[in-house]
Amino acid sequence: MRTINVILVSQGIVHSIRSYGIYDDQLSNEVVAQAEGHFKLECLQLDETITDEEMNIHLENGYFDSEINYMSVNLVWSDV
Repeated sequence: MRTINVILVSQGIVHSIRSYGIYDDQLSNEVVAQAEGHFKLECLQLDETITDEEMNIHLENGYFDSEINYMSVNLVWSDV
């Protein structure tokens, strides 16, 4: 099984982790879309001024850093 993790880090300390499991019989596109949606939501909560183009770059990199709040959001794949 693979998981996609949305990890919120505050001043270098893990604040929260939300994991989305991908099972063999499940449509992975749906799970990826849910995880990406959660990543976007977390980013927008830290900085409401992010444009769609900037968000796509953050999503592609799997990382967003908010210097204002000293927080970051990470989108990480892992195997279980």
